[in-house]
Formats: sequence, C-alpha cells, structure tokens
Amino acid sequence: MEKISVVDEARTDFDNFLSYGKQREEPQTICAVVCEAAFMEEGEGLSLSPVTCVDKPLQKINNFQDLVNAGGLMGQDWDMMCITMLLGENGSIATAIETNKRLDVMLELIRQGQADKMVIFARDEEHVRLNHNL
Repeated sequence: MEKISVVDEARTDFDNFLSYGKQREEPQTICAVVCEAAFMEEGEGLSLSPVTCVDKPLQKINNFQDLVNAGGLMGQDWDMMCITMLLGENGSIATAIETNKRLDVMLELIRQGQADKMVIFARDEEHVRLNHNL
C-alpha cells in the first residue's frame, strides 16, 4: 500500500496547511475524502463513512470554502474532510491515474480505521485529531 505522508502536524489551520503546500516547488493536488462521522457504540470511537472524493490543483484553492465549492459540497451532509497533498513530478501536476490511486489509498485507510494518517478538518474548518486506535 502506498505510504501517505502527512504535512507538518503543527499546521492545524487550513490556511497554514495551504501555505505549507504552496512552499513546495513541484505542483500539488489536494486530495480529499469527504465523510460523515458517527460515534460507535459504547464509546469505541468514531466511525467515518466516505461520502465523496474531491481533487483539485493546489493553485486553484485559496481557502477552505474553495475546496468545499470545488467538491460541490454545499447543501450536502458531511462532517469531516480527510486531506493529503499529492506531489507532481518534473513541473507537471499528478495525472488522473495517480490522483485516483491516491484517493483509493485514502479510502482504504478510512475503511481500516487509519484516518489519523491524514490531515482532517471538520465542516467548520476546525482541525480534527483522531486517536490512532480508531
């Protein structure tokens, strides 16, 4: 399985997350899996259920609302967005095949209860940190 690298964990604000990504020389794609969240029985944690996936070139996203709009998420039910950045190569943005592979890996991480390997923001743009045991 492809390793997902998380940006600097200290970057908990979405604007800082974007700034960090834009400092890289290679073009990047924001890959996001949008999920509904529900508490599991007997305090066993949080269950994330993917609703849709969104990918957009980083240079086209200036704030959290841009990403929400890009995904057509206005009016949809969702609670959290799991996000990674996908680096392009040789000055080119990642291909659709590479992007889809990344989204597949992200979906699998969520299914395996390992969403904590990604940067997560709630619908209100609040950074969410999950326990590894979820």
